[in-house]
Formats: sequence, structure tokens, C-alpha cells
Amino acid sequence: MERVSICHITTVHDAFDTRIFYKECTSLAKHFSECFLIAPLAHNTETDGIKILGVPSSPSRFKRFFITDFRTFKKALGIDVQIYHFHDPEFIPWALLLKSIKKVKIIYDVHEDYYYTIKEKEWIKGKWLRKVIASLFRHFEIVSSRHLDAIILADDCYNESFKGVNKRIVEILNYPIIKNRPAEINFEKASFSMVYSGTVSENRGLWNLLYVMKHLAKIRNDIKLYIIGKFVSNDLLATAQDYIAKENLSACIEIVGGDSYIKREVIDSYHMKMDLGLFLPPPSKNYERKLSTKFFEYMLAGIPFIASNLKRWKAFVEENRCGFTVDPNNTEEICKQIIYLIEHPDIRKRMGEAGKKAVLEKYNWETEEKKLIALYQELLLQ
Repeated sequence: MERVSICHITTVHDAFDTRIFYKECTSLAKHFSECFLIAPLAHNTETDGIKILGVPSSPSRFKRFFITDFRTFKKALGIDVQIYHFHDPEFIPWALLLKSIKKVKIIYDVHEDYYYTIKEKEWIKGKWLRKVIASLFRHFEIVSSRHLDAIILADDCYNESFKGVNKRIVEILNYPIIKNRPAEINFEKASFSMVYSGTVSENRGLWNLLYVMKHLAKIRNDIKLYIIGKFVSNDLLATAQDYIAKENLSACIEIVGGDSYIKREVIDSYHMKMDLGLFLPPPSKNYERKLSTKFFEYMLAGIPFIASNLKRWKAFVEENRCGFTVDPNNTEEICKQIIYLIEHPDIRKRMGEAGKKAVLEKYNWETEEKKLIALYQELLLQ
């Protein structure tokens, strides 16, 4: 068999990001001779047949764009592969330069609709400025994508933005891996345990979670929430910890990770021991267009979940009978639904089983892996 080497590139995500490392790279490493991953890491290593080339991360966005991205580009330039597959929009200029110099195939993996996410970036001061930057980036992204060899979309709602932009657009959805084996963890489970997992931020509903636990703590003392993931900033983590201490919530809220990335198998192990999943972001254009990966992860673990009542989310939950949707800003309503599920374990079990069945039959990585391999094989024949 002809030797085929490929390389994934990320300057923003963790080296062990679930989609990049555990799904895509792990799948590709089984089919091709050599799989590289250039990612933020202090050292080089090899795991599961994937050669990780570490690039030290920069503390600021400015330094990351001009220093980390350049270092990443240099590393990419120094290896001999047939296909480069990058995951961050800030790397687009470097990817185009890489294609121009090396005459190789380039894939752009679109994780978000960045037009909407930029408009919600609070660190960009001023709503008008965010809109201008989002519009300029949208134009740049679309024009640049015409010169790449393939575009991968992590959600079907992104099709609207990329329609007709590139001849090779493939939806490879962010469904969970059904064959994953959770890690072993030791912790004393509360009578009723709830979980939020993933990146922790205000626009992902952190304060709604804390307000719900403050309210529940006045009613019952047998409920615990595990917030599992890395906070978007140390300042936000400190603010959340201060609030938890001030409101005497330390006994019913545990932060796992906080200032560090949590590996997929550890998150999965927590999920398997939970009774309920939560995801309660305030309404936003970004979230209302797409389904959250958390839904599928909760469903695979066999636990029901309560989510914000965005139109598409509500339809999905009702179709799969896997939980409830609520007004994320209505703390009392959320608490009532939680209490209801505590008092009705039969309904909780039925919802959990329905969700797991749906993932095993429809929403799993094994179906998406086939599309990813097919795309690579098509590009290699060009």
C-alpha cells in the first residue's frame, strides 16, 4: 500500500480535544500510514499512533495569532504529508500560504458559525464593532474557502453560510463515539447527581447553573452538581469560586478541571455516574441554530437532560423523548423540573433509555467516520 501521511493543525484547541484527537485523528490513524497533530502542548509525544508535535501556547490572543500561528506554520512546513486539515479560522492565512508553497491538499474544519460567535464575543467592546468584524470575517472566510480543497462542517446549519462556496463540502457531525471506554474515577456520589460538561463560560449558562443550585440548596440537601471542564478565563473561575463560597454552596457544587482541560475519557466516566445533565445557556443566535454536542454525550451515557427552550433544541428533545426544555432564565421552573425528575425515577429511566437508543441507532461517530475516510480517499485520488 502506498504510504500516506496526513496532518491535523489546531492553534486554539487542546491537543486532546474530543473532535480533533479522539474522533478524527484516531479514526484516520487506523487508515493511513502516518498521522500528525500539531497542537498547543509543551512537548512532542505519540499516543494511539498519533504523532503530536507540540507548540507552546501564547498567553494572549494577539501573541497567539502572530507567534503561535507562525510557529505552527513552521512545524507544518517541516513535515512531508499529502493532506493538511486545520481547525481554527485564525489559521486560514497560514493554510493558504502552506498550500501555495507545498502544493498540497488543505481541509478546513468549521467547528462554529463564526459570524454569530464573533457577534457574541464580549471582549470585543461595542455591539457595532462586533458586527463589523463579524461581517468582515464572514467575507474573508468565504473568499478564502474557495481556494481550499474541502470544507468540513461540524453542524448541518452551517450549510447556509457555505452553500456554493466550495465544490467539496461535507457534513461530519460531532456525534459521540459509542465504543469509548470511560476512565476509572473515584468519588462519593451524592444521592442525586447532576452534570454540566464542556467549556465553562457565561454565555454557556454558568450563572444559570449557579442560581439553580442556590435555589435548590434551600429546598434539599441531597443534590450535587458537577461542573466539568475548563473555564474560559481564570478570572471567571475565581468569580465563580467566590460566589460558591459566599453562598455556602461548596457542599453541593464541585468544579472538576476549572483551570485545566479534562480528557474525554474522564468526562465520560463522570457522565456514567450521573442522574441528570444540564445545559442552560441564555438565548443566542449562535445556539438557537445548532444542536449541542453535550446532548448526544448525555444521551450516550443514558441520562436525561434539561436544556434551554430554543426552538431547534425543543424539537430535538421532543422528537427523541430524552429530557425537558425550559426557560433558562426562570430558575424556579428549572428547579421544578429537576425536583419532578428526582421524584419520578421511572420517567428519568425511560428518557435516559430513549436517548441512548437514539444515539446507538442514529447519532454516533461511527456513521460520521465513514464520511471522513471517504473524503480523504477522494482527495488522495485527485
